[in-house]
Amino acid sequence: MDSLRIAFSVFMSGDVGEARKLLAEKALLRSVELAATERHLDRLREGRPESMETTSLHLDVLRDLSRIHSHICSVAYPVLDAAGEFAERLSAESGPIELPSTTTHPGVSNVGRP
Repeated sequence: MDSLRIAFSVFMSGDVGEARKLLAEKALLRSVELAATERHLDRLREGRPESMETTSLHLDVLRDLSRIHSHICSVAYPVLDAAGEFAERLSAESGPIELPSTTTHPGVSNVGRP
């Protein structure tokens, strides 16, 4: 909820400092999401039946919350771009891009899937 409040502030005021703070929140949430996913995968490796039964739901919820948060944070980019900081931030954060596997299984289509 803190990110939503900051996003409203950025949207209404165009405050560059708040826009930076919002993207910092985005990075923090990403690390929390990765840690939660890793803990879930650890439970799967341990063979816990409850984790196996809910794995799809668990990972879908994490992915969806991350997507919602990304949309909330998107208000920061135009503000940083107008201040001339977006290009600098983008080049500083860029690195090798890892693409998801495009391997398909027989009878399964990847059309429309991320």
